[in-house]
Amino acid sequence: MTKSVTGMILYTPDGYMSAQMLIPGQPKFKRGEGDEAQWAEAGKRYFGYSGPYYITEEENGKKETLRHTFQVCNLPGWVGDVQIRTHRWEEGGEVLVLGSEEPTEIKGDKRIPELKWRRMRDNSNAEPPPPIPQIHVHGPGEP
Repeated sequence: MTKSVTGMILYTPDGYMSAQMLIPGQPKFKRGEGDEAQWAEAGKRYFGYSGPYYITEEENGKKETLRHTFQVCNLPGWVGDVQIRTHRWEEGGEVLVLGSEEPTEIKGDKRIPELKWRRMRDNSNAEPPPPIPQIHVHGPGEP
C-alpha cells in the first residue's frame, strides 16, 4: 500500500484472524453521502480480509509456517486464497513483522514487503467512552 498505512490485525485463540489496512488522507464523508469518485477513492485506500489462520511446524520442527486463509476479503478474487506469511517478533514481543515468502512487483520492482504491527494496549478493563450527547430541538407547540 504505502509506508504510511495504518491498521489493525487480530488473532483469536480459536484460530481466526482479521486484518484491516487503510491509507490515511481520504476526505471524510458520511454513510449515504459521497459521490462515486469519493467511494472509489475510499475503496482504493482500504484493504481488509479475515479467516482462519494456521501455524504449523515444517522441516522437522526447524521452520514455523503461518498461513492466512482469505475467507472474506474486499478484493473478490482473493476469497479462498491461502497465503503464507513470514513472521518474527521485534521489540521484546511488542511488534509483529509479517511479510510474504515470494517477491511482489511494486512500481516495477520486485520486493518482499513487510508490515509491522505494534501490539495494542490491553483493553479488557477499559471504560467505554461516554455517549455522544443527543440534542433535540423543539419547534413551536412541541414539548
